[in-house]
Amino acid sequence: MNQLASPLISRTEEIHNLPGKLTELGYASVFDVVRIPRERFIREHRADLGRNAEKMYDLAVGYAHQVLHHFRRNSLSQAVQVSLRSPFSVAGPDYANQFLDADTGWKDKAPSGSPEANDAPVAYLTHIYQLALEQEKNGASAIMNTLAERRPDLGALLINDKAINEVIPQLQLVNEILSKAIQKKLSLTDLAAVNAKLSTTHYPNNLPYHYGHQQIQTAQSVLNTTLQDITLPQTLDLPQNFWATAKGKLSDATAGALTRLQIMASQLSPEQQKIITETVGQDFYQLNYGDSSLTADSFSDMTILTSRTNLTVPQVELMLCSTVGGSTVIKSDNVAAGDTTATPFVYGARFIHAGKPEAITLSRSGKEAHFALTVNNLADDKLNRINRMVRLQKWLNLPYEDVDLLVTSAMDAEGETNTALLMNDNTLRMLGVFKHYQAQYGVTAKQFAGWLRVVTPFAITPATPFLDQVFNATSTFDTSLVVDNQDFVYTSTTGSDGARVKHISTALGLNHRQFLLLADNIARQQGNITLSTLNCNLFAVSAFYRLANLARTLGIDPEAFCALADRLDAGTGVVWQQLAGKPTITVPKKDSPLAADILSLLQALSAIVQWQQQHNLSIETLILLLSDNATFPAQGTDDQLNFIRQVWQNLGSTFVDTTLLSRSGVPLVDTNGHAIDWFALLSAGHSPLIDKVGLVIDAGIESVIATVVNTQSLSDADKKLAITTLTNTLNQAQQTEQGVAVSLLAQTLNVSQPLPALLLRWSGQTTYQWLSATWALKDTVKIAADIPANYLHQLREVVRRSLLTQQFTLSPVMVQTLLDNPAYFGTAAETVTNISLWTLYTLSRYGDLLLQVGKAGGGTENDVLAYLRSANAATPLSQSDAAQTLATLLGWEANELQATWVVLSGIAKTTSQLDTLLRLQQAQNQTGLGVTQQQQGYALSRDSDYALWQSTGQALVAGVSHVKGSR
Repeated sequence: MNQLASPLISRTEEIHNLPGKLTELGYASVFDVVRIPRERFIREHRADLGRNAEKMYDLAVGYAHQVLHHFRRNSLSQAVQVSLRSPFSVAGPDYANQFLDADTGWKDKAPSGSPEANDAPVAYLTHIYQLALEQEKNGASAIMNTLAERRPDLGALLINDKAINEVIPQLQLVNEILSKAIQKKLSLTDLAAVNAKLSTTHYPNNLPYHYGHQQIQTAQSVLNTTLQDITLPQTLDLPQNFWATAKGKLSDATAGALTRLQIMASQLSPEQQKIITETVGQDFYQLNYGDSSLTADSFSDMTILTSRTNLTVPQVELMLCSTVGGSTVIKSDNVAAGDTTATPFVYGARFIHAGKPEAITLSRSGKEAHFALTVNNLADDKLNRINRMVRLQKWLNLPYEDVDLLVTSAMDAEGETNTALLMNDNTLRMLGVFKHYQAQYGVTAKQFAGWLRVVTPFAITPATPFLDQVFNATSTFDTSLVVDNQDFVYTSTTGSDGARVKHISTALGLNHRQFLLLADNIARQQGNITLSTLNCNLFAVSAFYRLANLARTLGIDPEAFCALADRLDAGTGVVWQQLAGKPTITVPKKDSPLAADILSLLQALSAIVQWQQQHNLSIETLILLLSDNATFPAQGTDDQLNFIRQVWQNLGSTFVDTTLLSRSGVPLVDTNGHAIDWFALLSAGHSPLIDKVGLVIDAGIESVIATVVNTQSLSDADKKLAITTLTNTLNQAQQTEQGVAVSLLAQTLNVSQPLPALLLRWSGQTTYQWLSATWALKDTVKIAADIPANYLHQLREVVRRSLLTQQFTLSPVMVQTLLDNPAYFGTAAETVTNISLWTLYTLSRYGDLLLQVGKAGGGTENDVLAYLRSANAATPLSQSDAAQTLATLLGWEANELQATWVVLSGIAKTTSQLDTLLRLQQAQNQTGLGVTQQQQGYALSRDSDYALWQSTGQALVAGVSHVKGSR
């Protein structure tokens, strides 16, 4: 971009460590930024700026105000002022001209705006302060709340540049000002007691204030991550369960850890979580509204409701979706009339009403100038729900209708277990996963609610219902898409059904092939796949939206998304039921698949896609590496036939036969003068060494030969000669035969010579077995179509593993170690040949491990494998020795590695455990938290005591300071 950027744009980029980013996006001035509405700027640039989008916009607004203010005070430049001078422009006499101080005058002694100037804000504030003190003195009374009590810090405040210009954070204000007043009022001993009291106080509703929680939130905003993402490595089984969503079974510990981390990801403090989830007691009104004498009837007076909730009347109207004129809820005209009508207990204020009729209404009485507002149909339960909704809206900073839609969509997904629409741990889990998608992908509340349940056909006037925003926003069609609950044939391209298909496809940005792919999967859950029919209801159109929008959010096309879903589903139907059917929310539990819960499935999808993108591994490549025989056509190709013919051509001359053995120098006659047919002897019996065509079989050559020779009537010298000669001959023949396979496979697959034999073994076959199977085709295969399907499957399995070695840069020594010692890589000998999504993750992280080892101290793969051998030896390394060895390899402190043994319950013995160490090290580099502090943060929950929260917050703030300072 050629245009010059203003210094303030450059400064904004510099502060947020994104040099040139705003300029690249087309913003040359802070005024270019502020011309765009804040929400639009954040939505459009979330992907480029991440969590910094909001902060950069707000900073640009601040700079713009400063520039505007400066311009207004200095509206004419010096050049313009000079050009406008006239003979009458010369200033007349004034006090400064007539009574100068030395040579400069008072003006130069106290420039306008300086702390000592009479026209400075300081002078004004000082005057106000003195005036307040005088008025307090003149009107002194025992009940007066004096300035000295409200702001005891002002009297001792030294007025200087620091005091004037210092920006005081919220934390400092709370601790230094509010805490002193609270401490005095409640006769508390110290600041710690004040903080503890604030953390559990409910009223007014800008409380509770949890100091440790606030520290954690502040640090997380600087780091652009969350404590839950940071400490995820502490749950050793959790990453693997993300990669085995449908077939994997959660352990009791993992299910509990996952639930806790999702709840904590809601970013609510312990007391905030309790307000949301716990049942109320007899002291409800005192605790939450500040007066035990209040009842539900008290709040019928609007002034009571607004004062006790700290809301304005318009905010109450938004919360209740109602005004004096009636309900503000509207419904799309493009939904069947027989569906639910538009009322506050159906949408917008559904949680407050528990989904039940008799909505809260507002009425007006009295004269125009002195009218009163009355809130009708209140009850204790509704006041309880209002209390939760008011607070949750403040904490989430979302519109009331969005908060209501989120929580009630989650409750609907709970099914029969929550028909009363009660907030619970699932509500907090939903908020945790939503906040992840909101921060990482810019997902809105209505989007997320559509994933959990349906695309809502309701809105608050004058907004457009989200259903119409999604499906009827374009003017491509003359008529709108109507959700009429009628069956339609989704394969149709003509008539009304064809028009419906085109409308859905266009609205969601799908081509016809993609639409049919999604429709087939939806029909398996909600329609008739045989007849290719679906019912055009909210659940069906929402399933189309869920699949298409989730794929777009994750940055992959619908085909790749469906392929990934197929892989995760593994034929169980669990994943597709969540994505294409009616999603369900259930707390993770023991022996249940992770995908049984839509929230956990969404978390897993994000983790997988982020890993795939970090390793530049496209979904198409991912699926190719995971695809087995069933996904390929059964018929061979000409290239495959030509390759097989090359094997035939080169292999024929390497066979062992009678002539080869007779020329080897082996004794041909026994002591009785009888001829010895060595070929017949070595190709017969239960353990032959040579098959019928002359290929040397995989067996212990020397031991079998010794057994055969010792049964012959030969002298000891001849026996020794026969054993040596036959062993050498067959070993050489076997090497020659296997060399044919190795050289041709290496050439065809473009891999090094040591790999083909290992690839064959990795695919579950020996070199001999593959050569034998290939030669067996000679008499039957004349054209490509003749190649048997099972042979093609074996060949493709070899190719698949070849692609794996190239994709993840696997060396022959690594593959050899994997096959010889599968336990080193966290697998068993019986399953080492299986290629799963978890296998790919493990291999990718093995590569990351080698990069870190090389970067830390020039270590090599041999050093890593040597450590694994030592750690898995009969007498393994001590914890101290293991820590010292890995400290050198990883470039990490030995004491931190000693701390990781608590996480692993012993030293690291597998690559998966080494990956855990690597992620713990990366978390420390990112946050400054040591392993012990990460463990502390990982264990944090709403039941943790105040001291643990406080120490975690302090550690995170200190860690951030260290990390940012070192950079």
